[in-house]
Amino acid sequence: FDRLRTDIEMVNTYQRRVFERQIEVERLQKGSFVSDRAFDNLAYAAEHATVVADLLGSQEFRDYMAWVATGRVFYLRPHRSLLVEDGTRAAVDWESVLRIDGMVKLLLEQYRISYLPIDTPSMQERVRALEFALGDPSTFHKRLEKAEEDATQVVLPLIRR
Repeated sequence: FDRLRTDIEMVNTYQRRVFERQIEVERLQKGSFVSDRAFDNLAYAAEHATVVADLLGSQEFRDYMAWVATGRVFYLRPHRSLLVEDGTRAAVDWESVLRIDGMVKLLLEQYRISYLPIDTPSMQERVRALEFALGDPSTFHKRLEKAEEDATQVVLPLIRR
């Protein structure tokens, strides 16, 4: 890891390989999957390497972004309260986290990728947002109807009093 912090050619090779490997692994998945890497690697390449223009200019990248646009993208925003030192990366710097986050958002917008931003640090709320977005719409409507029915049963007796 120390060489990755000082050898730019090694950093360039590493960032290129991470991006290529991510594309390869994602393409092997059958059906739905969750990826925590995807193109955020390119934001790290912009921050630490000198090959980002080559990566962004490649046909492989354009094909990948077109493919990403066909999926459902949940954009989990960073929160300072969730940052922890993991002992592997260089010291976690909130300003760097915000720069990476901004670059990821720029890529989403630039390539017109629809996404659902999730800003809450609450894991329970993140899960509920994903369940809602991925859930069966008919199930949601049934639950909504049930909730309205339950509310009517509670509210009407109060109104009649």
